[in-house]
Amino acid sequence: MRLSIPVVLLAMWCFVIFFGAHIVEPRAGIIDLTAINELPSSVHLLGTDALGRDMLVTLLVGGQTSLIIGIMASLIALVSGTTIGMLGAYYGGWFDTCLMRILDTMRAVPTLLLLLFWQAMTEPSFIGVAVILGAVGWLYTARIVRSETHIHATREHVLAARMMGIGSLTIIRRHILPYCAGRIRILFLLELSGAMTMEAAISFLGMGLPPHMPSPGTMLAHAMNGVLLGHWWQAFLPGMMLVITLVLVHACVVTMKKEAL
Repeated sequence: MRLSIPVVLLAMWCFVIFFGAHIVEPRAGIIDLTAINELPSSVHLLGTDALGRDMLVTLLVGGQTSLIIGIMASLIALVSGTTIGMLGAYYGGWFDTCLMRILDTMRAVPTLLLLLFWQAMTEPSFIGVAVILGAVGWLYTARIVRSETHIHATREHVLAARMMGIGSLTIIRRHILPYCAGRIRILFLLELSGAMTMEAAISFLGMGLPPHMPSPGTMLAHAMNGVLLGHWWQAFLPGMMLVITLVLVHACVVTMKKEAL
């Protein structure tokens, strides 16, 4: 993947969030009851929330939390989905049929409903949210990778490798996986945007991260009363941060799709 404007912008955006969060982390969570609901000023560049916490600090830490959860969930979904999709397509038969029936059954259940049910059964935590998002995110990846594997598994060099007695896992790793790498990179970005959106949704509903842990979802949940009182920045800023991140991710997806044509 060559460098392009969306890729550079996304890299810069992630760098600002991670580097900024690392700098301001000691100030994260500090409550100042004398600076509640302040407008943006020279002291607090983006204002404060209902607990007097600096919005810039909370935004950077929350953005870092959202990105880390999204990356972890995407890697879980990508590894499991790619493995299941490739093995099912390569071996075929009853093995592929059983995997696809399981996949179709899980896809019939709304993802958000499945997430809420699972979170209601467990204790909200950072790792738990990432694992659950990854566990429900592999379905789309598995189906796409399965289709790609079906295409490449019938190519002449793969058939020749089979005839030479090369092991199945070696064939998949050397002769099929490299041809699916471009599509897998796109799937990773799609999984990333989906995981970040789902994390914000379930955290907003109170079923995701603990309330004290900053993220766009928890910040939006805390800002509900503030918006009714005219404190617009408390909801606008975390929402805008999430939107900008998702727009940059999807711009990279569009660029990678054009390169693949």
